[in-house]
Amino acid sequence: MGRERQLRRARTTKPLSPSGERPGEGESLRDQDLLERARRMRRDMPEPERRLWLALRARRFEQAKFRRQVVIGRYIADFACRQPTMLVIEVDGDTHAGSGDYDERRTSFLEDRGYRVIRFTNSEVMTNLDGVLFSIAEALGAPPLPTMSRSPCPRHGCVTRGVTHLLIP
Repeated sequence: MGRERQLRRARTTKPLSPSGERPGEGESLRDQDLLERARRMRRDMPEPERRLWLALRARRFEQAKFRRQVVIGRYIADFACRQPTMLVIEVDGDTHAGSGDYDERRTSFLEDRGYRVIRFTNSEVMTNLDGVLFSIAEALGAPPLPTMSRSPCPRHGCVTRGVTHLLIP
């Protein structure tokens, strides 16, 4: 009976992770926690992220494949694109002020892995979605859509400084 129990257990245990640990052991427990947190964040997206996601999802935007709430290492990116270019888009909320050191470490981590990181505020997404999409198109290397009126970046010091934003009258 002992041998039968061992065989049954061997068939039902989960495979080892690349680090040699079973889920729930050591680092993989943190990975599972991060994945679960990303799933919760996908379900409970704030309105600005939801609005941007509707424009980016299903290759609707510049035929780029975007994913939302993507785990990259020990971080969760709001949106990430791996094709045609490696791009991370962050939408910073009102409570985001004061997290500069964390953002710098995170951006450095992502850039070390080949991602370009661009940031927008909730306000920019809600009031100037076309301008945000214009900046994303430029970051992807796609030619921007023609526009009738342009203005400078509405947020001083943003990553997209110098990029013009499309305004809809």
